[in-house]
Amino acid sequence: MNNDLIYPNTGYPKELTERYGEDLHAIFGPKAERKNYKLIPQRHVEKILKNCDEALIVPAMRGEQQSMLATIIVFLDHMRDTKCLWGVELPIFNKPTMLGTELHPIEKLWINYKAQRVLQARHVLRLIFKYHINSVFTCIGRMTTDQTKLFNNDGAHRVIASACFGMRYIAVQYCISDDPSVDVDQYCACNVDNLPSSLYDNFKNRKERAEIYIEQGKAPHKEDKRMYDLDKSAAKWNIKICRESDKEIADGPGGISHMPDLFKSFDTEPTPDVFNAAGAVLGSLYPNSPMCSANLLGLTDFLSRQCVLDPSYLDYSGDLASGNLQLGPFLTSLRNSLDYRFNNPDNKHTSASLHSNCKSAVNSWWKDKFQSTYNPKTIPSHIKVSTGIYETYKHYSNAFPTVPVAVEDKTTKTKEVYSVLESFFKGYTNPHRPKPEKK
Repeated sequence: MNNDLIYPNTGYPKELTERYGEDLHAIFGPKAERKNYKLIPQRHVEKILKNCDEALIVPAMRGEQQSMLATIIVFLDHMRDTKCLWGVELPIFNKPTMLGTELHPIEKLWINYKAQRVLQARHVLRLIFKYHINSVFTCIGRMTTDQTKLFNNDGAHRVIASACFGMRYIAVQYCISDDPSVDVDQYCACNVDNLPSSLYDNFKNRKERAEIYIEQGKAPHKEDKRMYDLDKSAAKWNIKICRESDKEIADGPGGISHMPDLFKSFDTEPTPDVFNAAGAVLGSLYPNSPMCSANLLGLTDFLSRQCVLDPSYLDYSGDLASGNLQLGPFLTSLRNSLDYRFNNPDNKHTSASLHSNCKSAVNSWWKDKFQSTYNPKTIPSHIKVSTGIYETYKHYSNAFPTVPVAVEDKTTKTKEVYSVLESFFKGYTNPHRPKPEKK
């Protein structure tokens, strides 16, 4: 019997018991068959962790808001489906022992996913198996002025773990505000500026904070502005930046999830001109394919060499998002040369075929040159793409007004020149090249 008049709620919220049973038997299994979580050997815990997805994504986690209970249900649904907690006995706690600030019912908590990671399910599971009531620290949040919603901006994953132990009250240190920029500031203070976060989350949170600051007439932080500019440039070319685990976007039109290559592409000098020119070519050439990061980095590498000779090589007007893109003479001829070589039914003319064909071509040239049976391991993937693009353009260059000149590779700092075999173009004809006269 609970005699605590201040914190009367005990056990799981009705939203959970109605979904999984009074004692959450759909999650933990029959009561008599459960084993105390502290008695489960670590080697068994590691096996359980492998059955749990690293991260879970639902639509709201792409920048919307939802209640903490809704996020908890996402996690518990995954536990039910994977049976990661099947046969595990967890004690029930009403509130944390770490006090010193106000306690709030878990039903009052919300999450603003413009200022949050996605649900790191495996991390929550780790917290559950090493859970200690005395180590549930105060969360950080923002209370709305009407006192109805308390946004949890740090400590969300331990709150989810606590919910699995039936905890109904959470200790939260908060400020009172209706300004959503507080959510981003609090999250960044706890997870970006001080502690490491994923590259995508760093990008998203900095970009979101820059947007909020700009909307409020504030000057954004320098690094935030860089991420904001990257997002705006990507949008012009229908490039959809996402997490690696968000396959629905990553594998779809314009999807890109490899953040290191994306950052290198955007930072290629002159920035953002080279990035925009590469996005214009690849986005118009492969509108229905993912934006392969090695292709993007390879093309920015190639274009950065050519614009040293003539900045007009990067000329274009409009963008793909507005549907009014017009490529300049060089970018048009470059796009056409790639179209001639790779627009083959056997290749399906996708961004993946450009990537794989360029890699294969440089590998074949390398093995032929050194009489090797192994592919080279020292040539970066994007350099193979850059080489394949250069050789393709050069092969069709007599049909175009401008010809690129190779210069020293700025990435590898080497003067070695890579190439492809002539057989790379066998059977691929240029419709604009005059046929040889018969003798």
